[in-house]
Amino acid sequence: MHSEISRPTKRVLAMAACIWLVGAPLWGQGPAVKPPTVKRTPAEAPGVTSNSNNTKAAAALTPEDISAFLDGFMPQQLEQADIAGATVA
Repeated sequence: MHSEISRPTKRVLAMAACIWLVGAPLWGQGPAVKPPTVKRTPAEAPGVTSNSNNTKAAAALTPEDISAFLDGFMPQQLEQADIAGATVA
């Protein structure tokens, strides 16, 4: 008696192994988590402009403003993300 596996059986086993190797990571995926919804009033909604007269116009940003912001923001983000350095052009 031969204990060797027949050729068609080997093909079926090979295809099953390939399907398992490709499909196994997909079974480990959990359901997508929906971000929490934030209820906003129309005035708070992004992209909505207000018609009221009590709104202030935004001040123009100067190079000094941007420099001061980046001097505080960039080092914090570089440290948090463990990045060696960055260039801002």
